[in-house]
Amino acid sequence: MTITINGNGTVTGVSVGGLPDGIVDTDMLAAGAVTAPKKGAGSILQVVGTGKLDATTTIDCVDIATWYDYTSMNATITPASSSNKILLSFMAMGEGETSDYIYRWRYKRAISGGATTYIAASTAGSRTSVMGMITEAYYADNQDSTPTYFGCSNYLDSPSTTSAITYTLQINCGGANKDWYVNRCTSDTDAQAHERGMGWLTLMEVAG
Repeated sequence: MTITINGNGTVTGVSVGGLPDGIVDTDMLAAGAVTAPKKGAGSILQVVGTGKLDATTTIDCVDIATWYDYTSMNATITPASSSNKILLSFMAMGEGETSDYIYRWRYKRAISGGATTYIAASTAGSRTSVMGMITEAYYADNQDSTPTYFGCSNYLDSPSTTSAITYTLQINCGGANKDWYVNRCTSDTDAQAHERGMGWLTLMEVAG
């Protein structure tokens, strides 16, 4: 095939694979030229997230049957393809109001213009479906109390949509009217054993 350099600045006649290896390097690619479909399965296409750095919030778990949105732990992502997945990662710290109560977590998945569903274990009878849980082991008046990990988890979700998805971390308690103190212990006095923590939620779109 004849290679022709046209007067308009274009080149015709170059077949696929006709250029020597290495002739097109990274510097020759325009910014954003490699689109999501070209990056290949498993590639990270975008990352969004949020964080909760202060300790000004208390979540009042009034009802044992109710799930409560975890303060500032929500983020929205819009997948480029319905075959792509979302890798969710979170870490949260805090302390419960009293000892011997179970605090549970799960994700709420709200699709724009669609359904709101939840990421948790499969339902079975009257059992509570959760993603994870801890048993609180400190009293509110215990001067040795210290915040603990509420949870830390990674989960690969398959939402099968190109609509915006808002993921929200949720908390539930096995006892009524049992507060959860976000990023701090219950007493939170100026002591070395009363640390302050932080939490974050990160969403990563993974090519399918």
